[in-house]
Amino acid sequence: MAPEALTAILRALGAHLASLNDAIEATRVRRLEQWGRMVEPVIVSWSPRRAEVAVRLLAGEDILDCELQLEDGPTRVWQDQLDHIPPRHSIELEGRHYVVRRLALPDDLPLGYHRLRLTSKSRTTHTWVFRAPAQTHPLREVSESGWGVFLPLYSLHTERSWGAGDFGDLAELAQWTASLGGDLLGTLPLLAAFLDEPCDPSPYTPVSRLFWNEFFVDVTAVPEFEHCVEARQLVSSSGFQAEIEVCRASPQVDYKRQMALKRKVLELLCSSLTNTDSVRRADFKDYVNSRPDLQAYAAFRAATEQQAKLWPEWPERLRSGELTATDSDEQTRAYHQYVQWLADSQLRELAEKSPRDSAGLYLDLPLGVHPGGFDVWREPDSFALGIAGGAPPDSFFTTGQNWGFAPVHPERIRVDGYRHYIQYLRHHMRYARVLRIDHVMNLHRLYWIPPGFEATDGAYVGYRADEFYAVLALE
Repeated sequence: MAPEALTAILRALGAHLASLNDAIEATRVRRLEQWGRMVEPVIVSWSPRRAEVAVRLLAGEDILDCELQLEDGPTRVWQDQLDHIPPRHSIELEGRHYVVRRLALPDDLPLGYHRLRLTSKSRTTHTWVFRAPAQTHPLREVSESGWGVFLPLYSLHTERSWGAGDFGDLAELAQWTASLGGDLLGTLPLLAAFLDEPCDPSPYTPVSRLFWNEFFVDVTAVPEFEHCVEARQLVSSSGFQAEIEVCRASPQVDYKRQMALKRKVLELLCSSLTNTDSVRRADFKDYVNSRPDLQAYAAFRAATEQQAKLWPEWPERLRSGELTATDSDEQTRAYHQYVQWLADSQLRELAEKSPRDSAGLYLDLPLGVHPGGFDVWREPDSFALGIAGGAPPDSFFTTGQNWGFAPVHPERIRVDGYRHYIQYLRHHMRYARVLRIDHVMNLHRLYWIPPGFEATDGAYVGYRADEFYAVLALE
């Protein structure tokens, strides 16, 4: 690969170098930084083995004050003297002598994400302790039959749908599968996408891995549709029906055209709900108020529409991850909150049906997210900005592949205890009986392509696989 490409990747990882000529100094700085950390940002402990922490100590730091805040329990406090414990490793580094010793944690440490604070006479540090089960559920616990069906939801359309499948069609297929003895129903990612300007319907470059795609909402099953005269008149009008027929007859799914049709109706339903004093409106408000991330997402989507461009091209103030009420239209924000509520409700209803009556959902977790999407805007420190994920050249793709998604940063995601990763796993597993992890290799390494370079000039970047697996095992 080109030296300039490797330099760009190293800079994205946090190395301070203008060219590879600076590599020796950058390596020295990195080494000092690593040894200067008393502990790693995340410690993995596999149950039932005794939990231990490798601690890097300077001379005179053998007595540690320890404070362990359990995820769902009290704080445990103790003092430990480590000078009697044989060092695992020692090093002399620029006039300072470091030793690595093992600190034993309580032997009854429960499963969970715990926060550990260590204080010596000269330093205080914090780390996450992931106490995870060494074994998780075998497939037979979620699938008695061992079989199910898979198909992309957009391809599953019926005489009642509008040219692409929706959650109503998915529910029918789940019931049909169960009637034949199958108990799993798999599909492509069902996550939010840009379906206007810009338009990028790929399920593998979602706007967010925290929100669903309103394209799949079964509009006619929404309770407001029964009572909203204006929406029913619009759908039954000759012009609207003609548009539906065009979509149904198309050999390919016209996402932009279909979403424009659905949105006209969904906006009317949203107005009908918010302008009527009802139990459902109260439920909707409770749903929004209990989800701060949804409020931020709706504001982001509304601002994207108002700016008519992706967030990296927004004015600098708007790129910060926070928006004010004047940065977007209130009705547009309400619309995006409303369609998420609908999508969530329809998926929950499907997932809560008994295994006897309906096959369980086998959802798909995509490898990355759209670089101009909500997750990267909201959590920029979790991503390697400007870098694209892809694959190196092989015998089939001789020039490599640039998949365009934003990869997560392997070090910065550790600082907050993989918070974003945990969030989007939970988003899926609220309703998934089984979760497919797209390209499981990404837990170990990803092929990074720096901006301005071809896919042939990328490089593999390693990740902390044990930390990813610990999160997966816990979730």
